[in-house]
Amino acid sequence: MIDNNKKEAAIKTKIIALTKIIMQLEKCNEQNAYKRLATTHLYGLILNKNTGLYLEPIEFIVKAYEIERTKSIDEMVQFISSDI
Repeated sequence: MIDNNKKEAAIKTKIIALTKIIMQLEKCNEQNAYKRLATTHLYGLILNKNTGLYLEPIEFIVKAYEIERTKSIDEMVQFISSDI
C-alpha cells in the first residue's frame, strides 16, 4: 500500500505535468493553465486519493482532460470508468 506522502507527491506531479501540457495545448502561461485545470471536474478527481488517478499515465489524464474540455463531464467520467 502506498503511504499518504507518496500519494500526495504523485498527485502533485500529475497536476504539474498536466498544467505544462495545458500550457502547450492552449498556448497560455502557467497561471492561466492552472486556473483552467482547477475549474475542471477532472481536477477534483485527481486530488481525490480514492480514485487512484494519480497512478494513471499522464497520457490517460490528458485524454480525460480533452474529453471534458471538448465533450462533457459525463463522457470524461465514462472514459475514466472504462479504464479503472
